[in-house]
Amino acid sequence: MIMKRTLFVGLATLAVSTAVSTLSSVPAQATPVSYNPNMTQTQAASMTPFDLVTMAYRGALKDIPGYQSLSFAYLWNRVSAKDLVQKAVDSGLLSSDVLNDRGYLFAVDSHLRSKARLH
Repeated sequence: MIMKRTLFVGLATLAVSTAVSTLSSVPAQATPVSYNPNMTQTQAASMTPFDLVTMAYRGALKDIPGYQSLSFAYLWNRVSAKDLVQKAVDSGLLSSDVLNDRGYLFAVDSHLRSKARLH
C-alpha cells in the first residue's frame, strides 16, 4: 500500500512538473508594433535587415503575415522587401531614408528568400 502511494505521488509530481515546463516553454504571440514617437533617429536606423525579417516572421509587423504565411506571401509576390521596410518606417522602427537604401533592401530580400527556402 505504501509502495503504491509512493509510486502514485512520484508519477503525479512528474506529470505536474512536465506540464509546467512545457507550458513555460511555449513562445508568446508577438504583438504587432505601432508608431513609436519616442524612438531616436539612431535607434530607428540601427535595426539590421536580419532583425527586420525576424520581427516580420514572428508576426510583429502590422498587416504583414507571420511565420509560414510570410514565406508563402513572399514566394507568391504578395510581400516584398520594400513592403517590410515600408511597414517598419510607418511603425517608427526605421527612418524613411532606408526606403532608398538599395543595399538594405537587397539584404532584406535575401533574408526573406532564405526564410522562404527553409519553410
